[in-house]
Amino acid sequence: MALPPHIPLAVRIFPYLAECANNGRVTNTGELCEYVRGETRLFSSALGWIRDHVCAEHNLPPLTAIVEHAGRDTRSNSFAPRKLDELNREEYDKLRAEAMQKVYAYPRWTAVSEALEKLYTFDSDSRRVAPRSS
Repeated sequence: MALPPHIPLAVRIFPYLAECANNGRVTNTGELCEYVRGETRLFSSALGWIRDHVCAEHNLPPLTAIVEHAGRDTRSNSFAPRKLDELNREEYDKLRAEAMQKVYAYPRWTAVSEALEKLYTFDSDSRRVAPRSS
């Protein structure tokens, strides 16, 4: 079964994001691009999938808060799109700083990354990801 292209990208970048979180550091889309040796055009969708389907659905800290974007956050790339509309810039930056601290304090990012790897097959030669067969 073929997946939408942003899901394989999300699965590929998650270990890098987990490593950044474990090391208490911020990353950006340029570094993610280097990590996957690809283009950034799908990162908003991939990061949105991580935000909505990995973190929010499983009550995890918003891992995508540690990703800095070139330019301002938008609804498509924000770690908290609803809050982006509700808060002024200073309040939003404070919320992001608090979210980043929660991300850095969460001790199980590696386990989450390993769980994703169990759900999906990753072929490093072709850089393709597919749902793991039962």
